[in-house]
Amino acid sequence: MRHLRSVLEAELAVMACSMLTKKDIDRLWENVAVWEMYMQRGDYEKILQLDKSFHAMVYEMCGRTYWHELVESISPHFDRTTVLSFQCRPTDSILSDHKNLVEAMEKKDTALAGRWQGSTWNAIPKILILFMNSLVNILQNDESYSSLWAVIFLWGALAISGA
Repeated sequence: MRHLRSVLEAELAVMACSMLTKKDIDRLWENVAVWEMYMQRGDYEKILQLDKSFHAMVYEMCGRTYWHELVESISPHFDRTTVLSFQCRPTDSILSDHKNLVEAMEKKDTALAGRWQGSTWNAIPKILILFMNSLVNILQNDESYSSLWAVIFLWGALAISGA
């Protein structure tokens, strides 16, 4: 599923380069600016909403809402993966990816836009490694977590990764 979304959104980013208006680009920049504020505050729920809104706007602006509906209907674990990415991956890197994507679309640079969008989804396996390392650290430093919780967390990470 991750690969499908990566391919769809890379294609969408390329399409956006020729379809988005200045007003559309401004809406994306506004989303990124608000997102940056919530990243500084560490409000992961709001960041998730803004991330989902960002991607939904691009689908809508390109006239591909049915692609968005398809992706959303078959990817219930992506919200959990996204929250993990906000908690495990340096947040400035995630924000930078979105800024670079909007900048590429604004410049109508199809090669760069497709590459930036694809790189966002390719980072997910790295996120899972960071999550696993964080889990190991928690278990080593806090004896109140039972092995049952460890198994539940590991199972969740495997489910998210599609393994």
